[in-house]
Amino acid sequence: MTVQVYFGNTTLNPDTMDCSLSFPVPREVPATSDPAGIAEAALTELLAGPMPAEDAEGYTSWFSDATEDDLIGVRVVGDTAYVNLVNHAQTISNASTSCGSAIYLSQLGNTVLTAAGVPNVLYAFEGDPAAFWDWLQVGCYEDNDNCDPAPFTGW
Repeated sequence: MTVQVYFGNTTLNPDTMDCSLSFPVPREVPATSDPAGIAEAALTELLAGPMPAEDAEGYTSWFSDATEDDLIGVRVVGDTAYVNLVNHAQTISNASTSCGSAIYLSQLGNTVLTAAGVPNVLYAFEGDPAAFWDWLQVGCYEDNDNCDPAPFTGW
């Protein structure tokens, strides 16, 4: 089946004035009807970063072969996808800048929301949402469920 993964693109967004823009790239993954499985397949592709042909077309990302194994899992409960990642804060250190976090969250969010077909996504590093949001210098607040770790337990 085909999923969409989202990357930045220096051709489609040449001035990089809007750091939150990301653009879909089709990828082929094994077929499944499970929303969490579709999201996991799409995220696995995203975390591997752009392929050489995509690089040549101007697609860019923080994600690369250094992050390709960083997905722990995805759960979909109601209208929310919960994404648990290996802590890659040291690997992607520049994503903690304001523009960097917009790039990072756009690519992750658009990929997950499109694949899982839900309107909400929450993230954690190794079961700890506070670690994820603190790294991005966002902190815990209502929109990220006040960093509630409960949905991430048991992974």
